Amino acid sequence: MSLAPSLHRDDLADRIADLITVLGDTPDLIAYRLAEAGITGDRADATCCPIANYLLCAEPLLDTVDVLGDSIDYRATTGESGSLAASDEINDFISLFDIDRYPHLITRSEVTR
Repeated sequence: MSLAPSLHRDDLADRIADLITVLGDTPDLIAYRLAEAGITGDRADATCCPIANYLLCAEPLLDTVDVLGDSIDYRATTGESGSLAASDEINDFISLFDIDRYPHLITRSEVTR
């Protein structure tokens, strides 16, 4: 018998949605909050962008996260997986991040390449 709480797909999806909502409702506010939290990422990399890195840091049950344009795909450490619609604000943030609008959020190793 496991003492770990049972995690249902909807519970994790709701938690991810809540974490995204906390970031804000504009790309600039999202960038500000990610910077406050010390989150960085790689441009044009769905698995290592700042949003993916933020979710992986904020939710220990996540194993992988892919931020793909209009969706956020995830896999939990339990093996469960799912997908959420990405908000327009997240999509806009990623587009702006990928064209260097937020250079302070680029992972240092990428800056030196």
